[in-house]
Amino acid sequence: MALVLLTGAEQVLAHDRGGFPAQVKGLVTAVNATSNGNIQIQTSSASVTLGLTSDTHIIRSVSGSLVDVGVNDRIDAHLAQGTNTIRSIRVDETTKPKTRLDKHDQTPVPNRTPTHSKPPRQAVRPPTGEVVGQVVSINSGTITIRGQHGQTFTYTLSKSVIVTKLMNGNFANLAIGEMVVAQRTQSGNAVTITIMNA
Repeated sequence: MALVLLTGAEQVLAHDRGGFPAQVKGLVTAVNATSNGNIQIQTSSASVTLGLTSDTHIIRSVSGSLVDVGVNDRIDAHLAQGTNTIRSIRVDETTKPKTRLDKHDQTPVPNRTPTHSKPPRQAVRPPTGEVVGQVVSINSGTITIRGQHGQTFTYTLSKSVIVTKLMNGNFANLAIGEMVVAQRTQSGNAVTITIMNA
């Protein structure tokens, strides 16, 4: 059984987020890195102990470069405020890319004449702030991303773009002094622990 030590502030944080899993962010101060062990995290306001199970997913967040970004990669990109320029990219290598691009690249179905008239479709504006999707193409200065609804948009890459990769890890990667972000269940077990800049 996992022991969870929470201050009133931590309990409010978990409640305000609509329940569990709640997020815990801080430095690892103790770890028993086994599938029946636990991890102690010092947050800004409390020490939180979470249980580790065989279902706990460990993710390492590591520095990368544009060489690590390829076609079909699932990414989360952030734009410089008020621009069409990407300043940072996070590549998710923890799961196999979905085949959504393959479906869109197949031979199109012939147009059919509609039986009723529809109003003309308004142009979709490219997302601003954060862009999540799959890479369609990338070169030295631009990247084209297909979003959730199948639209593609091309963005300029900042000359100083920051690339981070999310990679699968294991219990052996957990160490005292590491900055982590953990998602936990109501029972106090860690669902996912992301080691920042591992």
